[in-house]
Amino acid sequence: MDENLRSLYGLSMFNKKYLFEIFMENIGNMSKSTMEKYLKKYLESGKIARIGRNAYCIKGELRDYEYDYSRTSIHISGILNKDFYDLDFRIAELYQMNRFLNHQIAHNVIFVFVEKELCSSVFERLKKEYEGKILINPTEEDFFHYRQDDIIVLEIF
Repeated sequence: MDENLRSLYGLSMFNKKYLFEIFMENIGNMSKSTMEKYLKKYLESGKIARIGRNAYCIKGELRDYEYDYSRTSIHISGILNKDFYDLDFRIAELYQMNRFLNHQIAHNVIFVFVEKELCSSVFERLKKEYEGKILINPTEEDFFHYRQDDIIVLEIF
């Protein structure tokens, strides 16, 4: 590892000012633009990660968030990959947030975000498998009226 980063490795986070002080210790006097170039290089290479406004950490100190999708989400993904092979889509579930909400979510909601042009086609295809459990661009009122466990909400992105 680069000498500049070695002294930062034990820190959970640091700001730009502290990073520049480390650069000055290890490299010597340099202009602010040169320091900015070093920071940019480290960010682009992935050695440093931005975790907030003027907050950084060494990439190895971050743990990637991992989540095991439900069977329903995996099944939906399989259908979309098979029947709409070129479709750009995203799937998210409310249960993904449980870790952050102290397990307060009682009913899972699966959000499927698809391209505008294919939204109605995807809706019709998923409706065959999940009759009565899928909503397309619901209003807040409709969502709460028809909500049930593992309901699928189809949205345009």
